[in-house]
Amino acid sequence: GHPEWSESGREDLTMTARFWPHKLEGQGHFAALLQKKGPSAGPSSLNDVDGRGSFSAKDMELWQAWCDESFFRHWREVLPANGFIQKLGEKLYYSPVEQGALAGLRVLRNGILLGELKKDRFEPGQAFAMTLKKGDCQREAELSEEEAARYLKGETLRGDYEDGWTLVMFGGYPLGWAKAVKGQLKNKYLKGWMLS
Repeated sequence: GHPEWSESGREDLTMTARFWPHKLEGQGHFAALLQKKGPSAGPSSLNDVDGRGSFSAKDMELWQAWCDESFFRHWREVLPANGFIQKLGEKLYYSPVEQGALAGLRVLRNGILLGELKKDRFEPGQAFAMTLKKGDCQREAELSEEEAARYLKGETLRGDYEDGWTLVMFGGYPLGWAKAVKGQLKNKYLKGWMLS
């Protein structure tokens, strides 16, 4: 940063950086680290599951019931450490940012989209599936190459599957979710991601 290039001449501009397009690949950028002084402006529209927000007891029951049915361990041991579950509308996010820290900012996605709360259930989201690893879920389906291609096209698969939410995998890596019902894996892969 160059204080002499500004009208104010502030010395703290030395803590900024300019990335010139003729010296680096890209269109050029400016970077500065901002630090907020003083207390938070108050709660944001995100509500924390851990009792610090207005996340309802019913919402917590739906989330916890899904986790108990789907994971071998407590959800805190499955998700990355030091995060907070927050609710925005009917969607649950897992965020490294505590509630209120982003007050006054328009936030598009505050962390990992875990899924959505419906009337009487929680439905997991694609981003959530992508954060998991082999052995996290009670029901996992390791697909063959042909089955994986069919899954990515949005097809329902048949096989010997235990009923319930299933993490669909290929080569030990998650592809997404399916709901196993009577030996069928009902595809829950994101429609916009499906192959044609």
